[in-house]
Amino acid sequence: MEIPAGLSADREYRGRWEGSIVIREDGRYAFGARSTIPVSITVGGREVYWGFASPRGPRLGRGVLLARGTYSFVARSPRIGAEDEIEVVWEDVRGDRGGIPVDQFFVRSFGHGLLGTYWQDASWEEEPEGEPGYRRVDPEIYFYWHIPPFMPRGPFRVEWIGEIDIERPGEYRFKVEAIDVGQLWIDGEQLLGEASYPGERVEGMKELTAGRHQIRMRLASVGSYPTMRLWWIPPEGEESVVPWSVFYPPPPEFVD
Repeated sequence: MEIPAGLSADREYRGRWEGSIVIREDGRYAFGARSTIPVSITVGGREVYWGFASPRGPRLGRGVLLARGTYSFVARSPRIGAEDEIEVVWEDVRGDRGGIPVDQFFVRSFGHGLLGTYWQDASWEEEPEGEPGYRRVDPEIYFYWHIPPFMPRGPFRVEWIGEIDIERPGEYRFKVEAIDVGQLWIDGEQLLGEASYPGERVEGMKELTAGRHQIRMRLASVGSYPTMRLWWIPPEGEESVVPWSVFYPPPPEFVD
């Protein structure tokens, strides 16, 4: 990260770099810095590093579990001088350490979506056991899979979790279309269960206050044309797909 040219040598400044980081492989990551100043790093709303290290020896924070997807990324320093240096570093999913490649970053801050966990079976009668097939942050819930998540083709199930941000309080109507079974919970209350036949839209209503609310969705697909779509009708609004901008994945979990 560059320290802006032209800073006065007689003053100290505060620094903030904000954007997004793309994670292309599901797994464990650790973040840190090679710097002459104190640095804080936040990924997906979770502070994953705070520290100080000389340019000769980068330090890493605790490992975090990240799914494939795009996360908000913020680096801060409470003081920056004209001669200071800072480089953000990581240990990636393969255990390689070094500077984070520039093509992992985007200037625009984007941290929206729900965390989807995918298993290669299709029964929610029992909770999943063992490791999932993969995890990723899905920006919105509007799927019609021409190519299923797992090959060869077969049954699968998905659970999405995170938060939904409600701007306007009032009664919201939610609709789900799923092939084969779709379910929806908000703040722990199940609003939608199984449809009476594949492809039917089922709906439920809930009074919501302004702010963020917990959301969980599940899909079980056993046949052809797997589908999962989520619509809503806000207070005094029209029916539309629930937009990606209101979804937030849970903060990354520490794994060591």
